[in-house]
Amino acid sequence: MDIMVRKFLLLLPLLALTAQIGLAQDIRASKPVANAVRATANDTQDQRVYELRTYFASQGKLDDLHHRFKEHMLGLHEKYGISNLGYWVPTDNPKRMIVTLVSYPDMEARERSWARLSADREWINARRQSEANGRILDAVREEILTADQAADVMTFAAKADRSLEIRRFTAESGKAEEVKALVRDQLTGEVGSNTKAVIRFFSPTGEGNRTSTTLIAFVVRPKVDNERMEFVNTRGGVSTGGESGDFTGQRIPGEIVTTLKATEYSPSK
Repeated sequence: MDIMVRKFLLLLPLLALTAQIGLAQDIRASKPVANAVRATANDTQDQRVYELRTYFASQGKLDDLHHRFKEHMLGLHEKYGISNLGYWVPTDNPKRMIVTLVSYPDMEARERSWARLSADREWINARRQSEANGRILDAVREEILTADQAADVMTFAAKADRSLEIRRFTAESGKAEEVKALVRDQLTGEVGSNTKAVIRFFSPTGEGNRTSTTLIAFVVRPKVDNERMEFVNTRGGVSTGGESGDFTGQRIPGEIVTTLKATEYSPSK
């Protein structure tokens, strides 16, 4: 047998193995592993990036803004990897607000998603058409959040006998966990230990300082009358009752930002 032929036959197994490895790499590159776990110092903390986006519609344009979200933006979000968790309006809405919560795998993904979305022809056309008779949006407030626990659409699922609230608190430096414990205890006192309520804590990134940090709590709970809202008010905060260590006799500043209801197009509806 010719020596070149023998060498070629000896190389065939190696060439086949190389081809298999190359194919496997192409598959991994095109289909990344879903829900890949990243090793962190705290494996129990949710590693996704959340964003609380509050839109303020122009005078008389709230319905137009709703239409743009319903017909275009939710689909564009999903197209570019922006997960829609909830779309709400305050039960009392003089500022014409639409409150949204979305999430991303990480900050780099967020930047990529919005850059690609802003160049999408559907978005460009939708914006032009919706603003044919004037602008429909006055401002957008963006807050990047990290979460203690994973939040999904079902976390905020709307029911007739339940309400969704966003509550903000200012915790002294190093006292965030104690504040969270107080909030949970107070919520149990409000709704009863046998009544199911859901609370998710978020922290705005970059807002902590040497003396305090902000906490944002999403609370899904049974509806109650205003007279029973002793948990927090716009002038005060959570009363510790004098039984929580360093917080004895103090009040933790905080307020109910707003009570929300789901829009007709919200995934949490």
